[in-house]
Amino acid sequence: MKKILIAAFGLLVCLADVSLAKNIRWKDFSIHLSENWTRSDTEDPASSRLTLESRQSGLHCLVKVSSRPLNAKPVGDYRAWLEKYADQWKSFKFTSSVVMDKGPLTLLGHAQCPVARGRNNTAAVYQFLPLVKNRVYSVVVNLDPYDRDELPSFVTGLLEQMSIAGIGGRPVTVSAEPADDQPAETVVTDFSPANGSMGTLITIKGKHLGREPVVGVTFGDIPVPVTHYDDNHIYCVIPGGFTEGVRYKPAIRYKDKTLHTDKVFQYQSFKKNRLIHKEIIENK
Repeated sequence: MKKILIAAFGLLVCLADVSLAKNIRWKDFSIHLSENWTRSDTEDPASSRLTLESRQSGLHCLVKVSSRPLNAKPVGDYRAWLEKYADQWKSFKFTSSVVMDKGPLTLLGHAQCPVARGRNNTAAVYQFLPLVKNRVYSVVVNLDPYDRDELPSFVTGLLEQMSIAGIGGRPVTVSAEPADDQPAETVVTDFSPANGSMGTLITIKGKHLGREPVVGVTFGDIPVPVTHYDDNHIYCVIPGGFTEGVRYKPAIRYKDKTLHTDKVFQYQSFKKNRLIHKEIIENK
């Protein structure tokens, strides 16, 4: 009997993990969790904070979502509120503390969501401050160990599809029934510049590019690091390994599909790029 109970308990735990690896609803939030994300059980179920956890690429990540707005009253002047909050944030014992009124992603419907960023020993701490219905909410991201400024794509992918009371992100439903109104198609329309050297920032343009997490970008068969993305843009930087004069076709990979462009990118050495730039300036 004891063995049966243990087995039944293990089955329930497995079923719970499977359900949490898909779609969850918590308070007014709808969140889609990939198989690499779990809901932490360290928080009280009645708490006003939800904690999500993931271990990927040698990083330990915690995302803490608050169901209560930071301010008791609606915010009339958001910029003034941010300036006041910046003083509070910088008083925390973080190194390299900064508050940006225009962040790198769209969160809960707030484009270029403001973010406070700092460091604590080997950890990087980000606090996003989205304005939703005139109230400021808090979404805190802890990454350890982490020494970069931009967030990894597996974190931005989680944040950008998050929604609250139907605002922001892709609508998430717990049931397996298909939605009546299917979302518009994800498309790539252009990218620029069409040529460059190592270190060139490439902007890929399109529609609904951030609806699902971007798995990766390649030019030909060369992986190109993604710095960040939103619904209409993907930003990436040309690495080493390209061949002078060769044309490369970009591809954007998602979990279930890959998007291509008809336009091609031509790699040029840094020296050649500099000469071309000099010639353009002199001919003006």
